[in-house]
Amino acid sequence: MKFTTCLILSLFSLHAAAASHITHDIETPFSAIDALLKKQVQSALNPIFNSPGCEKYGTSADARPAASRYRCGELAYGSVVSSTQKQILSFNIPAQSGTHDGLDYKVDGVQLSVLLSRAFNLNSTYVVDSLDGNSNKTFSFDSNFLHGLHTRYLPYNDRMYGYSCFSIPGVSLNVPQVKTHIQGTKWVWFVPISIGVDATVNVGSMSFDYAQSCASLRLSLSSALQPKAEILQVEAPRLIGPKFSGMKVTAVASDWFSGLVIWIANAVLGVNIPQQIENAVEKQIISVRESEIKSGQWLGTLFAGTALEKKVVKNAHQSFADFLEQQTPGNPVTLGQDIKKACVAMLGSTAGALIGTICNNLAQVDVIPFKANTPAATAGCFSHQAQLDAPSDRWWKKGCYITTEVIFQVPDIYTPLADCFSQNLLAGPNIVGAAGACQEELQKLLGSTRKNPVFLSGIHK
Repeated sequence: MKFTTCLILSLFSLHAAAASHITHDIETPFSAIDALLKKQVQSALNPIFNSPGCEKYGTSADARPAASRYRCGELAYGSVVSSTQKQILSFNIPAQSGTHDGLDYKVDGVQLSVLLSRAFNLNSTYVVDSLDGNSNKTFSFDSNFLHGLHTRYLPYNDRMYGYSCFSIPGVSLNVPQVKTHIQGTKWVWFVPISIGVDATVNVGSMSFDYAQSCASLRLSLSSALQPKAEILQVEAPRLIGPKFSGMKVTAVASDWFSGLVIWIANAVLGVNIPQQIENAVEKQIISVRESEIKSGQWLGTLFAGTALEKKVVKNAHQSFADFLEQQTPGNPVTLGQDIKKACVAMLGSTAGALIGTICNNLAQVDVIPFKANTPAATAGCFSHQAQLDAPSDRWWKKGCYITTEVIFQVPDIYTPLADCFSQNLLAGPNIVGAAGACQEELQKLLGSTRKNPVFLSGIHK
């Protein structure tokens, strides 16, 4: 017992001796990063694209309310109204009456509904500056929403920037045409003449090929050496390849008097309907202009601002930020803990009671968490984007990696063991040590400590 105590004190005293710095690069391949990011994004977006219970769709076991019986792969947004469409907005255009040029008129109110297609347009394609060929590449959409996320990493030693772009295939929106009735009464020579005209109102429709939003993030270390991810900028969703059909009021008459009623129909509805649409959309905290309403573009603004920005895009980019903060390689705090665990696993059976002292010394490290100048940078790994959940044969899955430089600061006598230990640390995402390695170096350290009384006397000086 006395011998063990003296030996532990001897090992501690080594810190007073000359120190050695041994550097070692720990490489976390993109394949490991991709696997972890996939779990994070899946957790965030699954409820949006794979609504709970969707696997029971079309069966008697589906107990969800009819309005929320979404299929797997369908955007969980809006109220289901048919096998092909969902309602995302509904509002009333109130009746209106007045007098114009001696004509008393009344326009019946109508109800408008904005309908969204349930199926995505999987025939569209999109372009990304991709790592697959270190250049622009055209991608096709499929039923796996994960494939729409592409990420780029840019390490700068003490911090790392992340860039994410999320693309989803297009949909179509339309407002079913409605019919209204305009009743007019005009007094001619004290005789009331009444006439009614039916008008058809096509409010608009739109479709787009795909939507895309990109965001930039910064990952740094706080004063407590904990990773902190900040979203620097999120682009508003862009609708690519939009096609619009604007508002049109149609009424037919065969005489001048009916023509006056038709003029009323166009004048009143042309002002009343856009105003009511604007009011309804603003309740969704989205602003639209009258020109957008008359052209049909407001439908794209509504969908991008509600479904895409609030539900899809926000969750996609936030899940990327959360992943960087929680799972990033190069965290000095957890790295030191992992190194100590790896040391105990590698040397513990031989070092016995001294293992805690030895591994504490080996775990005294400085870290460059996101090493910038590496062969991976030269290969273009940080100049292009990697597709999430891409096939395993992509070159960058193994050829690209985030490098964390670990600097072991140990007393000189530890140098052979520290050097061997560092060379036997296996790559991330989890730091592990090769079992049974470095036994010869360990025995030399233990032998030198037992034989050399200088270390013991140094404590008392």
